[in-house]
Amino acid sequence: MIGMDIFRGGAAGGAFSSISLTTAIRDIKYTPSLLTGMPGLVSKVPVYTEKFAVERMADSQRLIPVTERGAPRTRQTRNRRNIRDFRTIRTAKVDELRAVELANIRPFGEETGLEAVQRELMLRYSRLRRDHELTEEYRLLGMIQGKILDADGTSTLYDWFTEFGIAPPTELGFNWASRAGVAEYIRTNVIRPILNALQGRAVPGMRIMALCGDTFFDGLTSNSEVRQTYLNWQAAQELRTGLAKAYSSFSFGDVEWVNYRSATDSNSVSVGIAADKCRFFPVGVPDMFQKIISPNDEDLNFVNTLGQEYYARQVPDPSGYNAYVELSMDAFNAHVCTTPEALLSGRAGA
Repeated sequence: MIGMDIFRGGAAGGAFSSISLTTAIRDIKYTPSLLTGMPGLVSKVPVYTEKFAVERMADSQRLIPVTERGAPRTRQTRNRRNIRDFRTIRTAKVDELRAVELANIRPFGEETGLEAVQRELMLRYSRLRRDHELTEEYRLLGMIQGKILDADGTSTLYDWFTEFGIAPPTELGFNWASRAGVAEYIRTNVIRPILNALQGRAVPGMRIMALCGDTFFDGLTSNSEVRQTYLNWQAAQELRTGLAKAYSSFSFGDVEWVNYRSATDSNSVSVGIAADKCRFFPVGVPDMFQKIISPNDEDLNFVNTLGQEYYARQVPDPSGYNAYVELSMDAFNAHVCTTPEALLSGRAGA
């Protein structure tokens, strides 16, 4: 008979201990979203504590003047350092599996009662993970804009412009209907400012991405100078898929333009790019974007261990009635942009 006592183990924790569940969660298949699965975007940095530090050093280089032999040499100046301490934040969600729900689970074929419950648990955890993955994409979208918001869409978690005392660059206007000399405009107002902001951190192989809202992307691909390049790319894509016209990407002016497919959560908070906006950011710059991952310091099994991306655990009914078990999935992390001055924004229109 299946009962709630299967969630109670001995000193080792049993089949449904937090350690066993955390291991099982890694095997759940999912389809990554655009930024979540983008190679070279984020450096993942597991740490042992919730606190972490970000250091920026104002590097400098100067021409050396000629001096007479025997005269004092020009003295090197010290580089200014700015080190700031931060903390990771907890993102946690819980589901509840009640005894009455277990009563309706029946073994099927060769499946044992324990296997049936485990299958139900994995279903519940897959739902929790989908919400975590949506939240992850939401945080990554904030990271590439330099400002990360909470799930309400208004509360600020991290503003990397403010933290480093940097004024956000002025938003660029793209009046696609009348814009001429598009490639030159992009080179002057997008590529050069990003490279100048990166200074020596710009490396061979890096690329510049532009995430576009629907209206912005449609205006871009309707521009007379851009359209032929887009149509040539689209014709090649349609040989492989019939959905190329809906949400697509192509390269123009040394920028990879992506029509980002936005979504809305159940609280009507948008996860994406506003329809008339565009966000420019470099990809492939070492440690520009970092995801700091700290351990679950609310569970003794994981204190003083390297952080993992997700933690799953179950907590039986504390009343002793065995009426339910709580299933939780937690993440402890922070999404960092170390060079927010290299992030640019654009809008459709003048």
